[in-house]
Amino acid sequence: MWSAVFRRSCCNSESLSLHAPALKALLNLNVTDTDWTTFDLIDRKRRLASAFLEVCRLQIRYRPLFIVIDDAQWCDTETIQLLPNAPEPQLIWLSVAQECRS
Repeated sequence: MWSAVFRRSCCNSESLSLHAPALKALLNLNVTDTDWTTFDLIDRKRRLASAFLEVCRLQIRYRPLFIVIDDAQWCDTETIQLLPNAPEPQLIWLSVAQECRS
């Protein structure tokens, strides 16, 4: 299923096709036909963040953006810092486990 979604999405968007290796990795698709495996972990993380923001930019053209992060206490700092860079208008919903709230 995800491979069909990936093909449809990347074929319809030049900007998404630039992020194909990161999107394939995110969807747990085969990345052996890309240069994804040659990137170090920091570059992979940067490329995933860039792909996420591009998907947000494309979605905002058609509908409001609603980002949901469940168990936000497990998010790394870079993920939380990425959220303000998402295009507006948006609604971001973070849930935190009751025992983690202070």
